[in-house]
Amino acid sequence: MTSVTAPTQFLVLSEADLDKPLQVQLNGLVVVDLETNPSIGSDWRYEPLIGVPEQFELLSDAELSGKTPGSSGAHTFLFRAVRPGGGELRFQHELRGKPDGKPIQFTIKVVQPNT
Repeated sequence: MTSVTAPTQFLVLSEADLDKPLQVQLNGLVVVDLETNPSIGSDWRYEPLIGVPEQFELLSDAELSGKTPGSSGAHTFLFRAVRPGGGELRFQHELRGKPDGKPIQFTIKVVQPNT
């Protein structure tokens, strides 16, 4: 049986967390760090779900280049959990501005904090 992470106010995710059951408290922050290489046109794009009430509000979206030319960097997204329930954060990898592969998706349950 897979254990579910305890609800937290601050959750940091990477591609290694894709298949994990995740929880965050309502109004908690979620940081998603995805590896990229801007020198070859590699990037990530957040894809909000259409027609579904959003569990998360995108607060910032920043691309950080590597320290040396040609080295990998990261694209970091910051979200706030704004609605209780099951939610998804979906991202599409792009190479030179065109989709590259299938989108990836984090499934996160937003829960009320214990009072």
